[in-house]
Amino acid sequence: FAVKKCHTKKTLNNEFYNQLDYYGLTQLPSTNTPKIDYWGFYNDNSSQNIIPQSIQDANGDFVYTSTEREPATNKFNIGMLQKITYKSKGFTEFIYEAHNYSKRLERRSVNNFLPALYQVEGITGGSRIQQIKHFDGISYTNVKSFAYTDGTNSSGILLDYPRYCMYIRH
Repeated sequence: FAVKKCHTKKTLNNEFYNQLDYYGLTQLPSTNTPKIDYWGFYNDNSSQNIIPQSIQDANGDFVYTSTEREPATNKFNIGMLQKITYKSKGFTEFIYEAHNYSKRLERRSVNNFLPALYQVEGITGGSRIQQIKHFDGISYTNVKSFAYTDGTNSSGILLDYPRYCMYIRH
């Protein structure tokens, strides 16, 4: 079951006040798909593996060697609200971008596997608002843009980097 458009509140003459449109609803996966990234967002990977392959060194540090759980930067907005069209024929558009970060909280052997912040850039699952555009039926009246940087780098900090393996010392 997928909603392609949603109308809200009918008037007496059977017209709708608002219409809601969404990105890529025809691309939504089944609810039990294994095609998800580390955070559970759809990534359309061809693999059926849900636990990525990794290598682990003698110290217990690890590196993922497969990509089936990596986020898909071309799928981040699927199912997200795209547009609200009002009875006045004006509308509001929502434009998204993929989440990214410049720092990541990790547990590494160099820090006795205690959490520490490292300079690591990457992309996470999901999306965030990049721009909201209001159109009054004649012209764009208000455009709000959002930047997630500290000037040059992403201001994002990944606090939950998935770890599917661990090293146990005897």
